[in-house]
Amino acid sequence: IEKYVEKVFNFLDLNGEGSLEEVSIKNLSLKLFLDVLDGIFTFFDLNQDHILSVEDAFRGWSTRFSHEVFRIYQDRKYNKNITIKEVFGVTPLNLPAPLYNLYTTLDKDRDEKITLEEATNFIKGTFYVIDQN
Repeated sequence: IEKYVEKVFNFLDLNGEGSLEEVSIKNLSLKLFLDVLDGIFTFFDLNQDHILSVEDAFRGWSTRFSHEVFRIYQDRKYNKNITIKEVFGVTPLNLPAPLYNLYTTLDKDRDEKITLEEATNFIKGTFYVIDQN
């Protein structure tokens, strides 16, 4: 994480003096956002399938608990498909409206997985809306 924070800091340190003065959104580039997104996927996509899903959470827990024990505990329907509801106790529809809107904008196919492509398209679309010039 430190590497990515340092990368963003260096990008925003326009004069190279090691401090941030006024940071303008005009100085932020699409490449920076895509690099940050790549870092997020590198850090959280533990099985490196370019998909962020609840499956990645189980790999993170496997150092403390048996992966299978944790998976069975969360797979309340015992169908080998762990859903957001089983993990968080609520369906995406029951999330607060801003979170639900973000989720549905990101997860276009509603499969409860965010692919790198879906996230990249979201970042590009958002950047396009902000950067009209």
